[in-house]
Amino acid sequence: MPASETLEEEVRQLMDEVLIGLVGDATPLPPLEAAAETQLCCGVRIQGGFSGQVIVQASLGLASLAALRMFGDEVSNPLSIRDAQDALREIANIVAGNLKPLFGESNTLGLPEDLPGDLTYPEAPQLAKAVINHADGRLEVRVFETV
Repeated sequence: MPASETLEEEVRQLMDEVLIGLVGDATPLPPLEAAAETQLCCGVRIQGGFSGQVIVQASLGLASLAALRMFGDEVSNPLSIRDAQDALREIANIVAGNLKPLFGESNTLGLPEDLPGDLTYPEAPQLAKAVINHADGRLEVRVFETV
């Protein structure tokens, strides 16, 4: 397992790449009600030689922008919270999939799981945290080791 400073830097770099790749520069988006205050959250388990969980949390505004960019014409008009949560699940899966090799070769990913937006984080050791701020909101990733 990588040192926590190395892991945090890897998570931060990955989040920059994912966020820029998915949402690009700030683009005006029709606001959803409570887009700035509402938080969406999703987790993906990594199991095998390492046991942990990657938790991704985003503002509704940023997750909505990701949904618009990811799904294009397939999103509902107007955008829904469900569209935003679908996009966050995809982001969580991308992030966890890219982090998985850092923990060894014998690991597998679980399916993305919706978590409450006001999540109380696990008491398990937190290995890394990265926060990315964007004009449309905030994206936060935390990596936990579970037993």
